[in-house]
Amino acid sequence: MNTAQAFRDLSRRLEHYPGLTTESQQNKIFSFQAHTWDPTSLAANDFEAVVFERHRALGVLKKRLVRAGAAVAMMTGSGSALFGLFADRAGVSRALESLGVRGGEVRAFRISLVSRVRYRSMWRRALQGHIKPNIWPPQSRYFS
Repeated sequence: MNTAQAFRDLSRRLEHYPGLTTESQQNKIFSFQAHTWDPTSLAANDFEAVVFERHRALGVLKKRLVRAGAAVAMMTGSGSALFGLFADRAGVSRALESLGVRGGEVRAFRISLVSRVRYRSMWRRALQGHIKPNIWPPQSRYFS
């Protein structure tokens, strides 16, 4: 589904349910911060209802992710992808197998979430010798 269509469908839905996204900006910031600390508390994506209405197979895939053991399964943004968060690699492997990823229409990518400390450490290691030490964000030692 293209993004423009998702927004049109969501706008029509908001006409019928005006309270769907009334959370204030301040509350959104606090809500986002809470979710980064506890991903299982993620709120629903407002676009899911309208996108899943047009593309039922996506809703089915989300349910399959949950049944496969995802602590959280959601659609990203206006529908470019679905994701599931799993406690361990074994859970991911089981989910991929149950979704029939190999040779099917579903494409899946394994990713790992990393902490800010780990992220910075990875960058420092990769750029070692090319950056000024102990400065974040990394700055080139060649540029003054």
